[in-house]
Amino acid sequence: MNLIRSTDPAATALVLGDKTHLSYGELESDVARIQKILGGRSLVFCLCNNDRASLTFYLAALCASHVPLLLPGSIDLTLLRNLLDIYEPRHLIHNRVDISRLGLGASKLDFCGYMLLELHQSSECSLHCDLALLMTTSGSTGSAKLVRLSQKNLLSNAESISAYLGLNERERAMVTMPMHYAYGLSVINSHLMSGASLVLTDHSVMESRFWKFLCDERVTSMSGVPFFYEMLVKLHMDRLDFGSVRTLTQAGGAMSPDKVRFVDACCKSKGISFITMYGQTEATARMTYLHPDEIQAKAGSIGRAIPGGEIWLEDENGNEISGPGVSGELVYRGANVSLGYAEKRADLALGDARGGVLQTGDMARRDEDGYVWITGRKNRFVKLYGHRVSLDAVELMLQSDGLDVAVIGDDDLLVVIIAGTVPGFEVGLRQSLARRTGINPAAIRVQALGELPRLANCKVDYRALRGYVGCAT
Repeated sequence: MNLIRSTDPAATALVLGDKTHLSYGELESDVARIQKILGGRSLVFCLCNNDRASLTFYLAALCASHVPLLLPGSIDLTLLRNLLDIYEPRHLIHNRVDISRLGLGASKLDFCGYMLLELHQSSECSLHCDLALLMTTSGSTGSAKLVRLSQKNLLSNAESISAYLGLNERERAMVTMPMHYAYGLSVINSHLMSGASLVLTDHSVMESRFWKFLCDERVTSMSGVPFFYEMLVKLHMDRLDFGSVRTLTQAGGAMSPDKVRFVDACCKSKGISFITMYGQTEATARMTYLHPDEIQAKAGSIGRAIPGGEIWLEDENGNEISGPGVSGELVYRGANVSLGYAEKRADLALGDARGGVLQTGDMARRDEDGYVWITGRKNRFVKLYGHRVSLDAVELMLQSDGLDVAVIGDDDLLVVIIAGTVPGFEVGLRQSLARRTGINPAAIRVQALGELPRLANCKVDYRALRGYVGCAT
């Protein structure tokens, strides 16, 4: 499978952090070289960073019909060892000195500081003919649970995104998210298929050199999760110089409606289109989007299905819900729906377990105009003193108050974790929350942390939070 669709080999494919420009012709030459060395179809672990080598190895693996598993370049060695033992890949790609401690195998290639290792262990278990890529789920990257994606999934999603965003060869996208994260990878895939340029950087949005690089390289678009936009707001987004940027997109979690409207207003004042989206790794990243013209009136809605997709709601018995205001599970149908999960090596031989339909696990409702609104995760509900409470709804309500907050809990206790509060703030918040929600104050605990722990994709690490506060849910 080849994601590169540019017809001009001289066109810029990559802009690197040192401002080096790599053409599509040069990128394809690098890909072809590595493709030959990889040999026959196998499972390949790629420890990725947002750089030339990681992207080249990824593309080469796809072109050679290998099955890459994309992992963060900084993954803990213990977690990596566990995944290696479970899935037994033939190759490992990395740029880390400490990998040698694992005594894995011999190097076949050194490319831009990355090593291609041929590992000693290699299972004879087959890879299904439709399997093209493995991604970690949105939780811990140490989990053995992986999403199985096909060539059809990757191509259909990239083509759909390119269509509704109107991508073409004049686009220059700043890659602000890790490529091992499904949303970040979808940005890469859709722009490569459109013949556009990717601008790679490891600078933070909080650094002045990030903004200089953005302006110097005439970046036309950026994408980010809610945390990215929180940083923009803190930087006084309305005063920032966005240079040539014409499009901003957001996915990877819910933003409060007020913040969505604020960001949209800032964008409109600068002639920038702001597009909010909804997706999951299980559907190759993106499933719906809200058009910029609809944001002020429908901020917080997930909008409409992407081209080729379809969404509806089902009750607990699997019946479709048609009326407004009734909550049910959001279901999606499309060619981008993954084959299913893998939890062990033998699962890589499995075919399509979903038939193009994904039960998202998200609860949602429709309004009177037919727009869909996520109300929380199916498993993010607790029952306190007989009162059913959505942890996501409480979290979003507090975030709308401008708080950096995460909410966890079980059927005995709701725990609100606030970042960066002053002494005594917890007591007032507990009382206020009890009044606003009707929850018995005895079932609410408010706890302060210096900052909320986050995963590599900037989402809150709820597993780490549960460890800090000793909560079971």
